[in-house]
Amino acid sequence: MSSANDAAALAKAFEPILLFHKDERFFPIDPKWYLERCALWKSDRPFDDKTKWNQPPVLAKGLVAAANGAKEIAGGKTWLGTPGGAFGIEAATAVEQRPADQEFFLEFAGWEPVSNPAVTPTTNNRHAALNPAEYLAPLQGSQPWYYVEYLDNADLLAYTDNPNIKANGLNLFSIVASNPKLNAPRVILYHLLYPLHQETLEGCEDAGEGRLFGSYAGEWACVAVVIDATGKPLFIGLTSRNTAAPALHIDQEQRVGMTIMPWSDVQTVSDAAGAHPKIFVSLDTHGHYLTSGPKTLTPFTPGGLDIARMSCGQVETLDDLISGDTVISPGTPAIPEEDANAFVITLKILLSVATLGIGTKWIAGDWATAEGAWGNFRGDGTPEILASPHGQATDVTGGPSFGRILRPKGLALPEAAQATSVEDWNVRAFFAPAPDGRAYGFVVDRFAQVWWAPRPEPRPAKADLKNPKGFGGRWGPRVTNDPHARRAGMKCPDFALLLLEALATNLNH
Repeated sequence: MSSANDAAALAKAFEPILLFHKDERFFPIDPKWYLERCALWKSDRPFDDKTKWNQPPVLAKGLVAAANGAKEIAGGKTWLGTPGGAFGIEAATAVEQRPADQEFFLEFAGWEPVSNPAVTPTTNNRHAALNPAEYLAPLQGSQPWYYVEYLDNADLLAYTDNPNIKANGLNLFSIVASNPKLNAPRVILYHLLYPLHQETLEGCEDAGEGRLFGSYAGEWACVAVVIDATGKPLFIGLTSRNTAAPALHIDQEQRVGMTIMPWSDVQTVSDAAGAHPKIFVSLDTHGHYLTSGPKTLTPFTPGGLDIARMSCGQVETLDDLISGDTVISPGTPAIPEEDANAFVITLKILLSVATLGIGTKWIAGDWATAEGAWGNFRGDGTPEILASPHGQATDVTGGPSFGRILRPKGLALPEAAQATSVEDWNVRAFFAPAPDGRAYGFVVDRFAQVWWAPRPEPRPAKADLKNPKGFGGRWGPRVTNDPHARRAGMKCPDFALLLLEALATNLNH
C-alpha cells in the first residue's frame, strides 16, 4: 500500500504549474485552513428553504476542528470526526437509497449581501457572498495550497474490486488489472479547493439570473497524473465545469467532470525533482487546460436537459414555467406571451423525449440539430418556437499575458515574463505559529482526515480500501430558490472515481 513518503515525493516530482488569467482573484487554498474558519450548518428537506436551515449553526465559526488532537480541539473546538457526532461524516451508500432528510453545509464568507446575523426572515440568501472584497478579510493569512492523494497499484485494485463503487457500468478493475497500455498503473491526485466559483450564462449576462447563473462558494477541482510501474507518466486528468443540469436526480449531482489526455500532449518544464505540467486555469470557473485561449465546453452529463440555460436562468423547472413565469430568450428581448406558451409546449415535448431516452444528441447541446428538428427562426433571427443560447459555453484562460503563476520552487519558465506575479508553491507540512499551534499537511490521510469525499464501506475479509468515512456535505452555503443545487456549495467529488471512469472511457475508444 502507498505511504505518505511516496505521496510526498511524487507530489513534488509532478507538481503542476498553474497559470492564471490576469483578472483572476481566487486561488486554491488549504481545505483544512478553510474548514477551520467555517461555520457548520445542518438543514432539513427541502434544502433550499432557509426556514429549514437549523439555527444556530451546529458549530459556529472558529469552533470546527478538522483534526483530532490537543492543539486542534483547544478553546472549545469540536472535531468533525468525534465518534457519535452528527457532523455529516459518513460512508458512501452502497446502493441507491431513499434521499436523505438532512444535509450539512459549510459557510465561510456568508451570503450576498453579507450581513450579521446572516440568516433572518428578511435576508435574501439567494446567493453565496460573491463580491471578491467580501473575501479579503476571511482569506487573510491563507496561501496557495493543494493536497495530494497517491493510490498505488494495490490501492487501485482494492478500490476498483469493491462492487459498491458506482462506476456507471464500467469495469474499472479490469482496466487497472490487465490493460496492457497501463502496466500496473498508479495515480497521483492534486486536490484543489477554490473559495468561489463565478459563472455567468453566456448571452445572458445582463438578463434575469444570467449574471449569477451558476456562481457558488466552495469549488473543488483536480489535476491527476497516471503513471506506470516504472514511474513513467502516461496520462493527465483535468477537471472543468459541467454545463448540463448539475442535479439530474435527487441527491445526485455533478458540478465538474474530468477529461483524460495522453501525457505526450502536456507541455512540461523539468527540473531535478521531475517533469511539471503547465496547467492553464480559466477565469472565474477554474477549468484546467493544457493550452491557453478560449475553450468551448460540452456537457459531461449529456442526458441532462437544463431548462435554465434556455431562459437566462429565470426558469429552472417546468413547473415554474407552467406557473406563468416570464420566459426570457438568451440574448434577445423577452418573448411575447404566445411564444412563451409555445415554449412551454416545446419543453413538455423535450422533457418527454429525455424521459424516454431518445433525442440524446439534442440534449447534449447540438443546437443546430435542435433548431431544425424542433423550431425555426424567422429572417430577423427571432425564434418562433425554440430559443437557443446566444453562444455555447466557453472557458477563457490567460495568454499571452497572465496574472499569477504558481510554480515549483525556483522553476524557470518563459511565461513568467508576461505574468503579474510568479509565486513558488510553498506546500509543506508545518505547525502554525503560537498560540495557534495547529498542524497542517499536504498529503491525504484518510485515517486522520475526515473531510474527504466518502467512499463505500469495505467488505468483510476483503482487501478494500479502509477508512471510507468522509464529509458528505457541501463546502459552501445552501441558498434559497435553488431546485437544481446550481448555486449551493459544492460537494467534494471522489476524484479517484472520476479519473478512473474517464480513463476507462478513453481506453475503450
